[in-house]
Amino acid sequence: MYRNILVRHTDRDFQRIVWRTSPDEPIRDYRLRTVTFGVSYSPYLALRIMRQLALDEATRFPRASRVIKGDIFVDDIVSDDNTEAEALAIQQELISISQATGFTLHKWHSNSPALLDAVQPTSSHSERHHNVPFAEMENDMKTKVFGLQ
Repeated sequence: MYRNILVRHTDRDFQRIVWRTSPDEPIRDYRLRTVTFGVSYSPYLALRIMRQLALDEATRFPRASRVIKGDIFVDDIVSDDNTEAEALAIQQELISISQATGFTLHKWHSNSPALLDAVQPTSSHSERHHNVPFAEMENDMKTKVFGLQ
């Protein structure tokens, strides 16, 4: 996600790396163009970008906007709905709003086969689903968010 968020040109000086391979080489100066992993403000910027996306796209994607504003935790969206039809509509809006910005959603989990069937893995690293009835799951197969199952 971070690598898809460009930093304004005027702010790139604050993401500077000074580097040389050996003391005999001249110092090289790099300015990072995207949000960087491991920097204290990076999670805030990612969440702030998502919030702005929800505000900017609320007219085109009202369901996804509501979910992004209220159901996002760090880099997970944890949401539900009363009907499978509404959940499918939300899922499609979330996919569309994410694709419009270059973000890709991964790791879909649901107890609804219809929601899982609607998702196509985006890469060999994508995890499509865990569709096992909750009562039959082993502890290591349960979906966890912040350590809660």
